[in-house]
Amino acid sequence: MIKALCKGCGLCAADCPKECISIVHYSDKQLLAQVEAALEENPGQKIVSFVCHWCALGGVDMAGVSRLQYPTHARLIRVMCSARVPTKLIRRSFELGAAGVLVVGCEFPNCHYITGNYAC
Repeated sequence: MIKALCKGCGLCAADCPKECISIVHYSDKQLLAQVEAALEENPGQKIVSFVCHWCALGGVDMAGVSRLQYPTHARLIRVMCSARVPTKLIRRSFELGAAGVLVVGCEFPNCHYITGNYAC
């Protein structure tokens, strides 16, 4: 890995076949723990939502400031970029009984990590 080429999106960690790349504060172990905690009770009624730190989380914050509500069965998990979400986390969410999984990134073509939303 060449650190100078890093965009910070986390795609390398999501795609690493040996699972040896880890992103500080967004390791697979940490994200999996959040998925497991979100689905601990009544998993069939929960939607696991992976939201990018920039646009998607900003949208959730704006909804809160505007006194809008998102469904109470949504469980938000913040990631730096939608590209950071590996398919194994999506698969694991369904194995644990999640009603659905939502991955939300930046609006096309505007990704804070250049191409993270396309990679997702």
